[in-house]
This record gives sequence, C-alpha cells and structure tokens, in this order.
Amino acid sequence: MASVFRRLSTGSDYALPHRTTIAMSHHTALFMPSWVKDVGTAIKVVSVPTSTDDKRGLPASTVLMDEETGCVKAIVNASALTALRTAAVSVLATRLLLSKPPISLVAFGTGKQIEAHVDLHIRAFPSIKRCVIVNCSRNMRLENLLSELCRLHPLVAFEGLVADDTV
Repeated sequence: MASVFRRLSTGSDYALPHRTTIAMSHHTALFMPSWVKDVGTAIKVVSVPTSTDDKRGLPASTVLMDEETGCVKAIVNASALTALRTAAVSVLATRLLLSKPPISLVAFGTGKQIEAHVDLHIRAFPSIKRCVIVNCSRNMRLENLLSELCRLHPLVAFEGLVADDTV
C-alpha cells in the first residue's frame, strides 16, 4: 500500500482516468479504470440505484486484468475490497502518525468499512486492548458487529456506545 502511494505522489507509472458514468432507468453505472506499473490494470464497476427505496446497497465488482495478455485474472467483490483498502490506508496513516502503540480504539458506525477498520487495526496493533464502537442506536447491526469482533479478537474488550447511553 505504501509503495503504491509513493508512486502516486511522484506522478508517474500510473493512470487513473476520470470515471465514466452511464445513467439508466433503474440505476447509474460507474466505471473506474486504473493502472499501476508492475501492479496491474483494473476497473471498478459500481451500480447506483436511482430509487432511494432500494435496500441492496451498491452492487460493485472489480475486474483485474493480466498485464501482459489483457485477460481477466479475477473478479473481486468491490465492496469488500474497498472496505479492506480503506482500512489498510487508515492503518498506514496510523503507523506514520502515532509516536507509541495505541491501547484503545474508537470507531463510528456498524458497516463493513468499520468492521474492516477495527479488524485491521487490532491485527496491526496487538497493543490495542479496548475498542468502543459508537452507533446512532443499539440495534442488531451493532450487536452482530460486537459479537463478530469478540469472536475474532477474544483478548480485546469491546463495548457499544449509542446516543442515548449515559457516560
């Protein structure tokens, strides 16, 4: 991750063209190509529903292509990949900015991005012994996230904090 950011900061050996958008009656498709030298070529395709009642989230896939042949090497769940990539960037920033290992972590929300952030931070920083998840309300998503994180990281004390809790 750090090497890719280093390349991006130099302005060479990569291409990130603007995304292409195609609006249709039920959704808008977003096409986001990229290329990094010696890493590869990919295109992320996201479908944004036009209806605000659509509860599917944002269906998305990333297609990875072989650098030499142009053949498809893999099709990856882009939502999971985005959560992992965003969390990895956060871990990198945390490593660069902290002067000593963290012992506590606070995260906001209960979605896949927060799950990935908390999981990767605890894996990267075994010094973390306490984690508070802040959410708007105490609901099944919060309870399921806390349960999953406790299963993955039994040595960490997890707590859910919601707006109506007294501190």
